[in-house]
Amino acid sequence: MFNIFKNKDEDNLRLAAELLDYFSLTTEQFSDESIKIIKQAKNKDDILDKVIELCINIKKSAAYLNIATAYKLKGIKYRTEVIKYYNKFLENPVFLKTNKKYGIQLYQDIMVEDIELSNIYMSLGNAYEGKYDFENALNSYKKSCKIDPSNQGIYCCIARIYSKMNKLDESINILKEAKNSKYYKINTTKILDKVYTDDTFIKVIDDYLNDYENKKKRGYIYRPRKKKIN
Repeated sequence: MFNIFKNKDEDNLRLAAELLDYFSLTTEQFSDESIKIIKQAKNKDDILDKVIELCINIKKSAAYLNIATAYKLKGIKYRTEVIKYYNKFLENPVFLKTNKKYGIQLYQDIMVEDIELSNIYMSLGNAYEGKYDFENALNSYKKSCKIDPSNQGIYCCIARIYSKMNKLDESINILKEAKNSKYYKINTTKILDKVYTDDTFIKVIDDYLNDYENKKKRGYIYRPRKKKIN
């Protein structure tokens, strides 16, 4: 692979991004260096620890995002680190993206796309929720929803947090808000001569709304299990 980077930080960011792509299977090719690391790794944590090692001393948004993603993939024991590095990334949300031109892979800092930013806030909310920090979880989920209101799952996350705060009326209200939105519809896609329909948004919102309305009727009260803060 032709290397256009002029310093070690950029090389490390490129390599870390390739190693993370190994878990999402989105990259079309790996460099010889990343292939070597993957083959020598005993398990996935070896690869993720290498990502963290490559980025830990780089003061750039792309490095913070790589580290946060690596800790998220390492599991729930690392929620504190996930929160720390996602928040550092969100101070200036730019990331490394591959642009192909004349067969050369060029990594550039560009503004993060809305859908990816929404997913980052959702992951941040998950980490806060796992630490029983419901206020910050709620704020993160709301930011995710504001960016991508077409994602039915985020309404369910907000409803779940409200229920854990024993605010079932708010859980019901957010789901009704989703039901009244323009996204509450059957989507159709035509591929060649065949039309495909998708009513996932409707089914998910209806199921969750029915569940929380039943919980309210039963007088449901959320009682957290013993907190295990990670």
